[in-house]
Amino acid sequence: MRSNGSEESVALERWEPPTEGFYKMNDDVAYFSNSKEASLRMVVRDHMEIIHHCAMKRIGNVDSLLQANFTTILFGMEESRHSNLTSLCIESDSLMAIKEIELGQESLYEWRGIISDIHNMYKDLNFHNFRHVRRTANGCAHNMAKLSNVLGDYKL
Repeated sequence: MRSNGSEESVALERWEPPTEGFYKMNDDVAYFSNSKEASLRMVVRDHMEIIHHCAMKRIGNVDSLLQANFTTILFGMEESRHSNLTSLCIESDSLMAIKEIELGQESLYEWRGIISDIHNMYKDLNFHNFRHVRRTANGCAHNMAKLSNVLGDYKL
């Protein structure tokens, strides 16, 4: 696993660009417990705040918000890899998901299979770290929620 390690959780109030030569992926999810569906959203930007990739996807058979958060992070990593955006910092507003990913195989959650998939994807990344941010610093991905209800699955 190639990693610069994960950073201590920092409660950022606004989005900060990555270092030049790297990309930052932000993700967000809307979970609908009645239908067990989730709307996954991700956006990748560079140090100039230029969007290089964004995608939205609606999925079913999701048992909890935490499972939706893990799935969204994996979705974002897969989308980034397919777009050759592999020098990646990953930010999420789900502190629990970030902590469980840091635990890796030691996680006791039933979704540790998804966590394992996230860890297996590390080998496809040149750089990665996971960081918790407040929703206010995750606004671009969060605001995509409004579009996902209108557009459905979407990639740019």
